[in-house]
Amino acid sequence: MNRKDNFVTKINDRFADLAERVIDHRWVVFFICLTLFIGLTVLSLKQRIDTSMEVWFLDGDPSFNYYHNFVREFGNDEFIYIVYRTKQGIFNLDSLSKTKRLVEDLEEIPYVEKVNAITNIELTEGSVNGDLNVYSLMNEFPSSQVEANSLMHKIMDKPLYVNSYISEDSNFAAILCELENKAKDDPTYNVNIATSLERILSKLDYEDFRFWPVGEPISNFEFYKIVIKDGIIINTIAYFLIFLLLVLFFRQAKVIGGIFLVTIFSLVFVVGIMKIIDFPITALSVITPSLILAIGVATSIHLITEYHSHVKSGYTNRTSIIKAVSMVGFPCLFTSLTTAVGFASVTISPISILREYGWSIVVGVLVVFVFSFSILLVILTFKKEKTGRKFNGGKVNKGNGLIDWMLPRIASLNKRYYIRILIISAIVSIICSYGITKLQVNSSWLGKFGDRTKVYHDFKFVDKTMAVSASFEISLDSKKADGVRTYQFVKTLEQIQNFAESKDYLVKKTVSVVDIIRDVNRSLHNNDIEYYRLPSSDREVSQYILLYEISGGEELEKLVSADLATARLTIYIKSTDSITSRGFYDELVNFIESVKPADYDYRITGLSFLLLEAMRYIADNQIKSIMLAFVIISLMMVIVFRSIKVGLISMLPNLFPIVITLGFMGLSGIWLDFGRSLLAPIAIGLAVDDTIHVISRYRLEFFRIGNYEKALDVAMNEVGRAITITTYSICCLYL
Repeated sequence: MNRKDNFVTKINDRFADLAERVIDHRWVVFFICLTLFIGLTVLSLKQRIDTSMEVWFLDGDPSFNYYHNFVREFGNDEFIYIVYRTKQGIFNLDSLSKTKRLVEDLEEIPYVEKVNAITNIELTEGSVNGDLNVYSLMNEFPSSQVEANSLMHKIMDKPLYVNSYISEDSNFAAILCELENKAKDDPTYNVNIATSLERILSKLDYEDFRFWPVGEPISNFEFYKIVIKDGIIINTIAYFLIFLLLVLFFRQAKVIGGIFLVTIFSLVFVVGIMKIIDFPITALSVITPSLILAIGVATSIHLITEYHSHVKSGYTNRTSIIKAVSMVGFPCLFTSLTTAVGFASVTISPISILREYGWSIVVGVLVVFVFSFSILLVILTFKKEKTGRKFNGGKVNKGNGLIDWMLPRIASLNKRYYIRILIISAIVSIICSYGITKLQVNSSWLGKFGDRTKVYHDFKFVDKTMAVSASFEISLDSKKADGVRTYQFVKTLEQIQNFAESKDYLVKKTVSVVDIIRDVNRSLHNNDIEYYRLPSSDREVSQYILLYEISGGEELEKLVSADLATARLTIYIKSTDSITSRGFYDELVNFIESVKPADYDYRITGLSFLLLEAMRYIADNQIKSIMLAFVIISLMMVIVFRSIKVGLISMLPNLFPIVITLGFMGLSGIWLDFGRSLLAPIAIGLAVDDTIHVISRYRLEFFRIGNYEKALDVAMNEVGRAITITTYSICCLYL
């Protein structure tokens, strides 16, 4: 044999030595693997599920840090918002009494700090002598239908409450549950809140109420329920399809069992290691089982296919195992390393959940390789040698199946029409490259639920009636104590507020200290709607704020900082996609920059803004992660194959599926969202596997035979069957 490829040959020899040691010490290997499996299973059962926002951002991320500072200053911006209607009417006395009891029930939900509804909101009224009266309806609850009707007129007359606590037609009302800040410290708070809420709203006491609950805890809880439910169904179907496929191609219980044992051991190992390094189970974890199965099947099938070829050639079981390992050990090791690099490229993302997932799959890829060449080899050793076996000199007996019929013809087409294939591939690549330029990085959180789910229709209904399903938060800073008490400050805040409300395609309600000042001004002028505006002097602004506080008003502390230097503006928006939100955000920033005084500062934050930041990170890092993976894998190819030409040429087919996939998405209008951002690393990680197996065998056969065309025929026949089966398997997993 030509020893030009001596480096690979030496590695193959080392793998042959490894196979002999595993065979000779199979029980030791088995019990080591079993001990690891049992120990990590115990750890896996203690793994935590985290549905909080913390899993998205890294420690020290400036946007997330400021969000935390904002929450500490003004309170949690997460909420539960429940739109409802009653059969008897919102302001029916019996309905009001039940609403009052409902408020009391909701106050018992974990992490709920305060519950606001039409039965307990603040009302501001002026008197003839110029005094201000701020009182809660809980203290003056109506005792007759006449008083209830009077209450309706008072609430409907307050612009602050229309479209937040009562709809414009008064057919619907809403309850706002404010959450404690400490809720964010508990990764299970979504579950606790949502399940408690569901229990309360399903009480018989409220059977004549119809509820539409929304809010971040509810959407997160429902999303994770769907993810877990669909994950169980999808992974079960995937494992069943793979089982049928393996039965079709191998028809041996020990082979099928061995492959599944490798994937199960690997999956438990990954989850256990995640527990050790404190990586929680997140939304991305649902695809881990099927991905580990895909990688495990791909590695195992190459080993088993090669093993069967040698068995059919007449070699003993022991020799077949050793020869199979020596032939596919290096390609499988190399593919494992390149696949790990593909997923490791995701870890440059500033999104914590992507980083943790990338490292988890890197561990999974390497563990699959270890178990494939340990426990799977042990299982293959349990085979009785047939007496009278005829050795045919190592000549492989091919079957008569479809794959064995197809592979030589594919090789023939490649040799005869290689120029046409290259031209067609180039044309398709150019078209898809144009499609990539049309690809949009966009996401719709609500769109992930599908229009057949209750939560989807609840959010859509709330968007239509109230539009308080999501929010942006603005903090305007005067840079000096008591700056909020000046006319210049509140006028600037009002301008921003009016601009936001003018974008009625997205915004239906805003809330700030401006609303309180305008309401006080109107109340002190005989409730004349003409005075629902800001006063025109610093003295009046300061007096109205002070008057509101000493009259018993309690809402100010959520709207201004303790030193009255900074004020909060909440902009409630409809559920929409990130491109629409980003457009609004950019317009808002430009407007604020144009109206704010030079010595003022501002920040935009809130959960809606954080989601925009996550999408921006995806857009900024998608190309970086692809290029990083491509460069590192290319260098690995060049080093291993000792040829720059071979290394670079081998990467062309690995780019092709990425260009085709992203180009098709761009041409067909499919968004690149959070979930699909993993397509490129998955594609490059899996595509390179087939390339490495083909090129490795092709070079090996060329150095043995000395003829390119014959080497291609042998390579296709030897590794083509395994590649075809693994391709079928991966297709079954991701259909």
